[in-house]
Amino acid sequence: MRSRALRRLLAFVPVLAAGRGGGDATCDASSGACRSDGGEAGSCCPSGSWPALQPPEDYKPRGMDEFLEDLPVYVAGQPGPKAVVVLPEIFGFAGRLKGICDTLADEGYFVVMVDSFRGDSAAGKANPLEWIANTPFDTVVGPDLKRVFSYLETQGISSVGALGFCWGAWAFCKASAAGLPFKAGAGAHPSIGLEAAAFGGDEAALARGVAMPVLLLPAGNDGPAVKPGGQVAALLAVAGGSSHEYPGMAHGWVTRGDLRDAAVKRDAEDAMRRILAHFKAHL
Repeated sequence: MRSRALRRLLAFVPVLAAGRGGGDATCDASSGACRSDGGEAGSCCPSGSWPALQPPEDYKPRGMDEFLEDLPVYVAGQPGPKAVVVLPEIFGFAGRLKGICDTLADEGYFVVMVDSFRGDSAAGKANPLEWIANTPFDTVVGPDLKRVFSYLETQGISSVGALGFCWGAWAFCKASAAGLPFKAGAGAHPSIGLEAAAFGGDEAALARGVAMPVLLLPAGNDGPAVKPGGQVAALLAVAGGSSHEYPGMAHGWVTRGDLRDAAVKRDAEDAMRRILAHFKAHL
């Protein structure tokens, strides 16, 4: 049975900015960049991925846009014992992300979504990997997350999970490996391979350093490393992680897929159920 929060989220049908279900899109298989007719690109996304979305005009977010010093955040829910830090994809707070935060808040979590790109996005960037590399963990993302943890401590919260999409899954893995005290992570259409592609690091070494149970939810066109039996999934399993593949889905479906498609709606709902169950078990 669907929870009221999931029914609310899945009634939120987004309007595609371009591409699958909402315009023409072209994908460059050689670079792995999905580029819509509006110029959006994301080379951390495999060919055939859902492009960026424009948030629907009829969805009214129930949280607040705030700042932690210079860091833009979206905050939803009431402070309590547990929180979830949401790390978005390379298109910022677009698409369903605020609806997903509100869904988590309805389930009792205090939610903080972080914008380490400070209002910028990969939309229109000629070289998305170079753009991503300009926001490294050690000097930007890590300090941002430390600031978020300090803020959560002032709210009396000590049990914190991380939910990441695409780039966001790489970010929370880096955070855990660096010693930030996340207790669990969940990553839909995860782009952990950015560790090598954008930052010249070792994806396997990163996975070995993660110190929390991570639920991976890869799409059919995501890389084999994050799928069940893949190298990254196997390494994360050592710390209690798991991977569940959605072979009929394309990268980005949870946050950007067209919910008018019955299969996309079904699998987006299933992914949210699994995410909520993972946090219930580990936070």
